[in-house]
Amino acid sequence: MTKSEAAKLVAMLSTAYADAKWTEATCATYEAMLLDLDAELATKAIRRLIQTAKFRPAISEIREAAASVELGDKRSGMEAWGDVLQAIRAVGGYSSPRFDDPLVATAVERMGWKNLCWGDASDASDRARFVELYDALAARRQRNFVIDPNSNKQLPEAQADLVKKIAGIGKGAV
Repeated sequence: MTKSEAAKLVAMLSTAYADAKWTEATCATYEAMLLDLDAELATKAIRRLIQTAKFRPAISEIREAAASVELGDKRSGMEAWGDVLQAIRAVGGYSSPRFDDPLVATAVERMGWKNLCWGDASDASDRARFVELYDALAARRQRNFVIDPNSNKQLPEAQADLVKKIAGIGKGAV
């Protein structure tokens, strides 16, 4: 997003949360830390937060909301296990299934499709291992998006400028 788009989003936040203290440094920090997000995605996330959060959301909460908008609501590992059981019944161990959820496909690949098929479908240990693996993969995907939604792009120059600016302000002003 551009600096002006980020400024508009911060203005929207400051209007919605007028009772919060909005200093120039606070606005600059919010703007700089949101620049690497897609403008439309950030707008959706901020609108969602304005509708649901009673207090000014932290930057991390905005980024988490953006991840939720982009990646969808997190499914539980048990829901994902249901996909595996359905594929076991439909495809069996002699063929390879296709999963709509890429995290299910990754978890199945790591555990071994044939191992899952030829094991006891009611075996609690396979289910528990799958659920644990799926939940860990989902949490990692969410965390990675929050930290860097554009991992193949460089961080905007404005964020580096902000670090320098905060270092100068940080002598008791913030």
